[in-house]
Amino acid sequence: MSIQLFHLETDICTFHIRAPKSAFEITLHSWEGVEYHLYVGDDPGPVATYSEPYGACRAVAQHCTGYAEWDRAGIPTADYISAWKCDIDKRFKIQLISDYLDADPKGSFRGLVDYFEGKHSYILERDEVAELYRELLMTGQTNVKLSDWMVPAELSDMPEIADAWLPDEPDTEAGL
Repeated sequence: MSIQLFHLETDICTFHIRAPKSAFEITLHSWEGVEYHLYVGDDPGPVATYSEPYGACRAVAQHCTGYAEWDRAGIPTADYISAWKCDIDKRFKIQLISDYLDADPKGSFRGLVDYFEGKHSYILERDEVAELYRELLMTGQTNVKLSDWMVPAELSDMPEIADAWLPDEPDTEAGL
């Protein structure tokens, strides 16, 4: 099963970048390569496969996709992924952040941002990671308080917000 990440509409066709669902499993200590597939319109099979989504984006911009009608057309298009429309739902992004927090509850704010920048940067920007973690905190969907070791600028207010929204560690002697 694959998940559609992005699409780009052109005068000739619509391109889609898809990745296998396994690309979104949280793996803190290992990284396995993922293949990103470039599809054209409703064709059932990919026209090309790349090791990163940016490779598909560049191939479309450089007209070397393997889809002859597009490659011959010479229509200019941007060679950066932000020109493509992201098809990932916000709920899925929140679930990714939540899965990370479950996998590394003693982690740090720096680790949270660095993880998604390194592995999922094509669908989660640094500022969005901060926004989604803030939302999880303020809606009570997480009780994970991350370490404030080397807090990135995007999350500079998070330790204070986490202190305000999360209960203090339970006092084991208070129940006596």
